Amino acid sequence: MSERKFVIKKLTPPEEEKTLEERSWESDPGRVRLIDDDTEKAQPSRWRRFLTNRFNILTVFMLIIALAFIGSLMSLRVDGIPNSPETRGTPRQYAVRPRRGDILDINGAPLATTTAENRLLLAYAGLADREFNAMLLDLSKILRREGLSFSHSIDDWLNLETKRWSPKLREADITKFQLNENLFNLEELPPDKQQAYDNIYIKRDPAVFYRYLTEHLFKIDTAWSEEDRNDVLRLRFEIYQSNWMFINGTPVEITSGLSDELVVQLEEQNYRYRGVICDRKYKRVYLDDAVYFSHVIGYVNRITADEYAKLADQDYTMDDVTGKAGIELSMERYLHGVGGYRNYRIYGTAEENGEEFMAGQELEPQRGYDVRLTLDTRLQKFADQALQDMIAAVRERQHRQGTDSSMDPDAAAIVMLDLRDGAVIAMSSYPGYDPQNFILASEDKTASEEVNNYLRDNVNRPMLNRTMQTMSPPGSTFKPFVSVSALNSGLWYPYTKVYCEGTVNVEGQIFGCLGVHGAIDMFRATVLSCNSYFYNVGLKIGINRISATAYDFGFGLPTGIDLPYETSGIVANRDNKIKYNSDPRNQVWFAADTAQSAIGQGLNAFTLLQLARATGGIATGELVTPYVVSEVRDEHGYAIYRGGTADKQKLPYEDWILREVRHNMWGVTNDPKGWQYEDFKGFPWKVAGKTGTAQLGLPGRNNNALFICFAPFDNPQVAVAALVEGGMSGGWIVTLARDLMGAYLGQAGYPDVPPTNETGIH
Repeated sequence: MSERKFVIKKLTPPEEEKTLEERSWESDPGRVRLIDDDTEKAQPSRWRRFLTNRFNILTVFMLIIALAFIGSLMSLRVDGIPNSPETRGTPRQYAVRPRRGDILDINGAPLATTTAENRLLLAYAGLADREFNAMLLDLSKILRREGLSFSHSIDDWLNLETKRWSPKLREADITKFQLNENLFNLEELPPDKQQAYDNIYIKRDPAVFYRYLTEHLFKIDTAWSEEDRNDVLRLRFEIYQSNWMFINGTPVEITSGLSDELVVQLEEQNYRYRGVICDRKYKRVYLDDAVYFSHVIGYVNRITADEYAKLADQDYTMDDVTGKAGIELSMERYLHGVGGYRNYRIYGTAEENGEEFMAGQELEPQRGYDVRLTLDTRLQKFADQALQDMIAAVRERQHRQGTDSSMDPDAAAIVMLDLRDGAVIAMSSYPGYDPQNFILASEDKTASEEVNNYLRDNVNRPMLNRTMQTMSPPGSTFKPFVSVSALNSGLWYPYTKVYCEGTVNVEGQIFGCLGVHGAIDMFRATVLSCNSYFYNVGLKIGINRISATAYDFGFGLPTGIDLPYETSGIVANRDNKIKYNSDPRNQVWFAADTAQSAIGQGLNAFTLLQLARATGGIATGELVTPYVVSEVRDEHGYAIYRGGTADKQKLPYEDWILREVRHNMWGVTNDPKGWQYEDFKGFPWKVAGKTGTAQLGLPGRNNNALFICFAPFDNPQVAVAALVEGGMSGGWIVTLARDLMGAYLGQAGYPDVPPTNETGIH
């Protein structure tokens, strides 16, 4: 008889009213009973009991239905993206650059705008070299068939056809190129090695370097034709230059200008061209009239490494363009816009069906704001053409006189300010440049050569805005400001006379005058531009007063214009003579320095913009802050910035002083004995002005000719300053200033205002 085994069960106290059959061990826990093994084995299993319970079966069935329903919803939509062939693949995002804002003239005519074109990007798809190269070869054949050029950066280093280094390169350049740790990261050849055929050391032989690139680095099939290998090499190298960013998900631009039909073809076969992305990119375009505004508008170009280091945290990428000069630079923060992000997908296989993944949130870029200038295209064209015609006329006359052609004038400039608020009405500098050439330079040889000429021409210097980035001695145009200083000093009066003998002896140095004028007062001295008179004025009042007045009128200081790279100019005084002369023997101030400074020579050197602003100060008693940006508007047309809001600066001079000086300048253009009387005879508006001849003292160079003026005389609205470098005398520039004022005043509708005798002093 087998031995029976027992187990212990804990039971709860029995329920009094239930029979043994009505109780179940599952519902009556807590009591302890002895049950033998056979009895235990005879009990049904827990799983079997669970399945025999109808309520449990119903619960499981409902749960399965719910899970199936949720799964079907997920298969229909993932993060809001339809489950279609276009959404299958590995999703990533890339930066989408914004559309740059437009630049317009005062009337809203576009000068710089932006066009969109299709471009082709290539993103990392995890392909092995063999598969990747085959796809690139296929792609290159399509691009060539469509007449699309693609990147040739490697050709700047290595001629792929001749297997020779570029003739522009030095040996040091080639070595540095291969040692670059962010590119090839090769090592210097050991002393005992003349050539290396491995992946470790630099290659001195260009043919060996070519083999290193094609066979070792990029593993391009040697059975392919040389043309095919070179095309793939060009594409691989372009990608390799941005390899770290590429493998981390940043697509590399390959080409642009694709037709819409080609875009459709590539997108329909994106499972075949894995990693190929087509989208739209924006390109800056300068319209034909922009050439008349070149120094004001400026130009854009690819962002530099230094610029990117400063702007990377301000939504810039290495693919961006930035303003390099003019408004493109100074208003960059408004014109640039805000970038966005766009999803793209890489197919996991070369077949049409790919795996489905979640995609990130897309962000549409915000276009840049539009900038409207204060300048008018009609006046800019007029000024530009007039500058060219004037230089041609001066050259022709000098040639007739037998002057050496090396002394021909080669540059000129003019600026006109609105004295009501400082708006720049016209600003023209000759020679200029075509900003569109900077856009075309990367793909057009002629444009590239033009850009090189712009940047390397140190004689004509076309990149300089001569109204504000170069300075010249003001010559006799400085005499009205010396007059203000003299009258303000209390040491000189309008009727104070000086006898002009044609020369003045200053501590043994003889300074000449343009004539022998006899006894003359300040009015007549201004009309005749008598140097002798102003030598004496300067010696009487001293350089400190003259210098202080010059600073009061804004000379030697920035005007505050909203354009970059403004030159401050130099005011003649003792401190600046020390500052600009390293030799202590040349730092001593003499009376002769004061005499020269009083006629606008010596250390004095100002910009045309400073002269125009200061002339406006004489006309109105206030200095305006020049500006060229009228307003900035957002994409909805709302003005978010307006120019011309700076307060005017009241000059610290009594009204009678400025009236006297204005009257003296009126005599220059209206008195029959005035130098410019004939030029303004019959002109509809009365003008007050002053010519100047800046003696440069440079061998082989003629003097600079200058002219300043304001009009209408009794209701000053505009001030003009003009310059021709090497123009001999101020008379050459007068006609240009007169005609420009006439073009503007006639357009603006100002009536002829006859002059009045404000002071009765002549």
